[in-house]
Amino acid sequence: MTTPVAFAIISLVQSFAQETISPSVANAQLLTEVVPAVMWVLRTELRREQPSQLALPHLRLLMCLSKHPGASLSELAEFLGLLPSSTSKLVDHLVLRDLVTRQVAPDDRRRAVLALTAFGNETLEDAHCKIRAHLAERLAVLSESENALITQALLLLRDTLLPDGALVIGDARTCSSHHTSSESESEG
Repeated sequence: MTTPVAFAIISLVQSFAQETISPSVANAQLLTEVVPAVMWVLRTELRREQPSQLALPHLRLLMCLSKHPGASLSELAEFLGLLPSSTSKLVDHLVLRDLVTRQVAPDDRRRAVLALTAFGNETLEDAHCKIRAHLAERLAVLSESENALITQALLLLRDTLLPDGALVIGDARTCSSHHTSSESESEG
């Protein structure tokens, strides 16, 4: 069975064989094939690690709120690319689970402001650490130089697409201490 990433690479090679395309067009095509594959890996890992907890849209919403506490429902809907009604259902679910708070905006009673709870922050960090560990395990099969190339490309891509670093979430260095404390709590 061909994995989504292998399929994306095969498709790109076939495109090169059929016609000559510019490097930026080739990269754009590869991104549109690889990003969904990466999202599939993330979704699969999230389901495996936390089958009854968070879906990827919930995680994305928590990520957005971690960087933009006090965001409105419409701002979240725009970020997630969802209708406000769909975003409202996601928020309702997260409020019921005590991951998000919803309060009336002090300057506009018609507007709700949203923020993560302490439990929401902890849940988000835990999910990030688990996903990072899984991705690191998958990337460990690559050589040091191949990983360095991926790092260079991802940093360049991030700086090109997100010049202000608007969506940089979490810090991998916090995962080892976070997991150590979570593991010792569950053992005790």
